[in-house]
Amino acid sequence: MRDIPGTVCYCDSAAEVEIARRIAAAGDPFLRWIDSGDFHYVSRLTAPRGRPFDLILLDHHPDMQEPAFGSVLSCGGWVRTLLREEPGLRRVLLLGVNPDLAEECSGFGDRVAVVPEGTPVPDALLSREVPVFLSLDKDVLDPAWARTDWDQGTMTLDELSAVVQRVFARNTVLGVDICGELTAAKGAREEDRRVNAATNAALQRLIGACLE
Repeated sequence: MRDIPGTVCYCDSAAEVEIARRIAAAGDPFLRWIDSGDFHYVSRLTAPRGRPFDLILLDHHPDMQEPAFGSVLSCGGWVRTLLREEPGLRRVLLLGVNPDLAEECSGFGDRVAVVPEGTPVPDALLSREVPVFLSLDKDVLDPAWARTDWDQGTMTLDELSAVVQRVFARNTVLGVDICGELTAAKGAREEDRRVNAATNAALQRLIGACLE
């Protein structure tokens, strides 16, 4: 989709239509790799429609900023857009969030729950009656485990994997999105690529094992 204009961090209306069209043409796979965090808004386009669901997001940022340009979809505000526009979305659970950004999550009452980085995830938050859509931004991880183009959290790969396993054990998962790549254009070195490739392979194996 790199040929589509109007997509970096903000997604204009024409790009949104074209991205959605190509996702549908690809068969909308269960596991989607969606490049850097600049494009995390693609999860707004891949989230379930027409049925009740919860969103579980592991991300160092809550992605709940108010739109900077009217109603334009953005990587920093797609969760807020989803809450406002998707009637099937019952609740959002934000895990590993920078506590300094938790204030962005106000305005939705008990539809939004925040677990800041370094805080254990209570089992009660992972047991729900509706299926879940799982979205992972690798910037939730310590740089030892991922190299991204955003500030990062402190979670280890083992900690992230344990949360993902608990989500699958306690819920019906409808799909998984993963972002947080670091491109050469943004300064990725060989070591950065090596670290990310190893984590990507581990996440691929993890999701596969959860589906068995």
